[in-house]
Amino acid sequence: MKKDVVKARKATLGAARRGEAILAEIEQRKGDAARAFYRIGSLLLEMEQKRLWLAMGADSLMQLLEARNLMSETQAKKLMEVTRRYSEKSALTLGPELAYAVARHVARTKAKDSVEEIVTRGFPVGGRRKPVSEISIREVRRATREAVSRQTGRHGESAQARRDADAALREARKALIAKGLHRPDVRLEFAGGQWVIVMRVPAGRLGAILGR
Repeated sequence: MKKDVVKARKATLGAARRGEAILAEIEQRKGDAARAFYRIGSLLLEMEQKRLWLAMGADSLMQLLEARNLMSETQAKKLMEVTRRYSEKSALTLGPELAYAVARHVARTKAKDSVEEIVTRGFPVGGRRKPVSEISIREVRRATREAVSRQTGRHGESAQARRDADAALREARKALIAKGLHRPDVRLEFAGGQWVIVMRVPAGRLGAILGR
């Protein structure tokens, strides 16, 4: 029992040290965000996926970033989204803001192209493809608004669809807590023209959650 406690404390200290090292690197790279944004996004994803912020006494990654005055929640989520969806080469080709705009276009609409396909083949505008080197953020956002406005009913980004999705999210959280997950990592994303629930579950707990 004592060995288990010591092992757990060492793991917590190790996680806290890694978390501090990540925050220090982010602070160092912030001044060159135009070139370092992908690395910063990768570091933020590591913090989030390994839940290092727990070992640092925070309730969430965003709370920790705010407490350390590193960056806004909006900016952090943008960088994480870009890093999650793109290869480093593609992301650097577009730059952070355009990469994020294209990623949101793919996520919020029924676009069949992946972000990588758009980088390779061009962004669809007016029935043709425009090279990403010639596309502007404004054009991407306008195309996104127009595509979303054509999506109707339950599968569109309507107010009712969002309310239904929020209700489903609450039920999912309750179900996971009932299965013994103290802080379930579950969130909403708009992808492929509809709201989806994304959750991260420890592999060792999956069988119990599914009732196996």
